[in-house]
Amino acid sequence: TVVSYQLPVASKVEITVYNLLGQKIWQKRINHQSAGQHEINVDLSNYSSGAYFYRLEAGNFVQTRKMVMLK
Repeated sequence: TVVSYQLPVASKVEITVYNLLGQKIWQKRINHQSAGQHEINVDLSNYSSGAYFYRLEAGNFVQTRKMVMLK
C-alpha cells in the first residue's frame, strides 16, 4: 500500500497505521523531509485484508484517513 502526501515546507514526518481496534500495527518516522510530493510504501503483508486507519503528522499538521487493504 502506498501513502502519498505533499509537504509545503521541509519538516519531520511520522506515519502510523492502526487497526480497527485502535492498536498501532506499523510506524515510520522520517527526521527531515524536503517540501514537495512524497510517497511511502506501507508493508502490511503480515496482516489480513480489511480497513485500517493511518495518521500522518508533519510539523503542526495532523491528518487521519481510512484505507482498505486487499490481498
